[in-house]
Amino acid sequence: MALNYLTSKNSNEYTKGASNLWMSLLLFFGFLFLSFSTISQTVTSAVSINRFVTEVEFINEHSILLTTNIMLISTQSDVNDVLSFRIPKGEELRVRKSKLRVTDSKGNVIWKGSVNKKIENGSIALSGIKGIKPAVSFPLTVEWETSILIYAVNEEFTWPSINEKEMPIRYLGFRVFADDNILKTIQTNIPESSPLMDQSTGLRGLVWELYSYEKNKAMQNAQPIENPFVKINIEN
Repeated sequence: MALNYLTSKNSNEYTKGASNLWMSLLLFFGFLFLSFSTISQTVTSAVSINRFVTEVEFINEHSILLTTNIMLISTQSDVNDVLSFRIPKGEELRVRKSKLRVTDSKGNVIWKGSVNKKIENGSIALSGIKGIKPAVSFPLTVEWETSILIYAVNEEFTWPSINEKEMPIRYLGFRVFADDNILKTIQTNIPESSPLMDQSTGLRGLVWELYSYEKNKAMQNAQPIENPFVKINIEN
């Protein structure tokens, strides 16, 4: 009987110990998950996009001038490689402009000049920012403008062209100037667009505007849109 008591006691202590160990492991891994989630959210929220405007102007049937105007809001000084966007392939590509201007929250210019003009793997990245002054007050406003000539485009162009799908964008705008034959071939799942006219070239155009874009979702006139896109077939 004493043996049965000892056996039962040992068994209960073993069960209790295993239960405590299992609970400790659950708490440990739960803490790790929350820690990594917090780190991920901190990194993601350090930089957001206030404005991302893209314009495509057809020079001829198969060549385009692609311009962008992007405004970032950043709570970190280093914004190298935080953003990139895709460029359609062509027989010849010329980056005419890639300029950056960085101001702190008081409006002081802490950096301006030309940045990366290299197109790698079909994309151009925000990089090449060197010698930036330490910011006195955050957040920083980062304005990046690019202008790229693409001759004899040989692939379809799909917008939005940003590679960082997780980064929130407050306002997205896309303008296309082309002749009517090209405008008629554009494919999109965005319900509304507005007509435009380029007074200097006489080309007609269309503009699409979206708000609160993140993770392939956006809003237009208080209506949600899943995976919004505009496709232009510019292939030779």
